[in-house]
Amino acid sequence: MAPEPRRNPDLVGHAEAERTLIHAARSGRLAHAWLIAGPLGIGKATLAHRFARWLLEGAPTGPDDSLWTDPAGRTFHLAAAGTHPDLLTIEKGVREGGKARTEIVIADVRAASGFVRMTPAIAPWRVVICDAADDLNVNAANALLKILEEPPPNAILLLVAHAPARLLPALRSRCRRLDLRPLGVANLQRVIGPWIADDAQARVLTDLAEGSPGRALALIEAGGPELYQDVAAVMAGLPALDMAAVHDLAERWTRRGADETFRTGMDLLRAWIERYVAGRAGAGARQPGLDAWVEVWDNVGRLTLQADGLRLDRKQVVIAAFSALAYAARG
Repeated sequence: MAPEPRRNPDLVGHAEAERTLIHAARSGRLAHAWLIAGPLGIGKATLAHRFARWLLEGAPTGPDDSLWTDPAGRTFHLAAAGTHPDLLTIEKGVREGGKARTEIVIADVRAASGFVRMTPAIAPWRVVICDAADDLNVNAANALLKILEEPPPNAILLLVAHAPARLLPALRSRCRRLDLRPLGVANLQRVIGPWIADDAQARVLTDLAEGSPGRALALIEAGGPELYQDVAAVMAGLPALDMAAVHDLAERWTRRGADETFRTGMDLLRAWIERYVAGRAGAGARQPGLDAWVEVWDNVGRLTLQADGLRLDRKQVVIAAFSALAYAARG
C-alpha cells in the first residue's frame, strides 16, 4: 500500500493548497497555527508532513506550487524516521501493556508545550503536527489551546482535522484554516493506479472512494470491491431476498479472524443504501418509502457499532440488516 504520510514524497491534486502555504511563508506573515481540514484519506496529513519538511529545509526557492523536498536529503530522512529534532508529531499513543489508545491524551500534548519553546536545533523552525486533532480528548484539547494562545516565535503548529466542527471553537479561531477537497476521478486513479487490478475494480473504487485515495486503498486492502459486488448481487433481487445467499455472505463476513471484513462489508452495505437513496431523491418529487430506507441506513450503522460494543452475534446482525432492507423495499 501507499507509504504513510511522514514517508510519502508525493502529493496529488492539492496544488492550490500548496500554493497557499508557499505564498504565506514567503510573504513573511505565516500563521503560527494551521487547521488543515477535509474528508478522511484525501491527503491532509501528507500535506502537513510535506509542508513541515519544506519549512525545516528553510523554505527553499522553487516552483510556486510545490512543497517538494528531496527524498534522498537529510531533512526527509530524519523526518521520515521520526528523529528530526525540530519536528514533533502528536498522535494517539499506547497504553501500558501495549494497547493503542482511542484518543490523544494530555500527556501526548505536554511534550509539545516544552518542545515549541525550545530554540530550533538545526532548522529555522520547530514544527508540531497534530494528527488528527479530532482525536484530542477535552483535557488534551485545552492543553493544546494554551500553546496556541501564546504561540512562541519560530514555531508552527499544523492541525489535521477530518471533522473540524467537532473541535473546540477556541482552537479553530486561533488557526488559519486550509480546506482540502476530495480528488477528482483522474487524480484519484493516478494515486491508486498501481494497486488497481482491472478496469472493473477501478470503476467500483472510484464510485465508493468519494475522492479519497486513503479510502480507496483501505478498500483494496480489505477486499472492498469483491465485498461490494457481494452486496450488489444480493440487493439486485429486492424486494425478494435470497436467504441462502444472505446466510452464505453472513458466514463469510463473520468467520473467525474476519473482523475487518465484517466492518468493511457493513460499511459498504450502508454505501449501497446511500447511493440508492441519492438516486431516488434525485428523481424529483419526493419518493414514497424513502424515509424507511434512511431509517435502515441509520440502523445498519447502529447495529455495526453495537456488534462490537455489546458483543452481538455478528452473523445475526448481517442477516437482520439485509432483512430490514428487504422489508423497506417492499414498502
